[in-house]
Amino acid sequence: MNFAILQDGREIGSVDQRWLAMTSTYDIKIEDESLESVVVAVVVAIDYVKAQSHNSSSASS
Repeated sequence: MNFAILQDGREIGSVDQRWLAMTSTYDIKIEDESLESVVVAVVVAIDYVKAQSHNSSSASS
């Protein structure tokens, strides 16, 4: 899972997930330090949605 976070067409950050880790681990690159909290919040939100989706799939099996 690799993606860029854009604001008004300008990249403000990028995220790369490390697949070899036992837990979700992300490399985050922040282009504009004033938007650091926004970039981190987006990554936390994505990780949360992925965990919820995984938990829902496991519960229905």
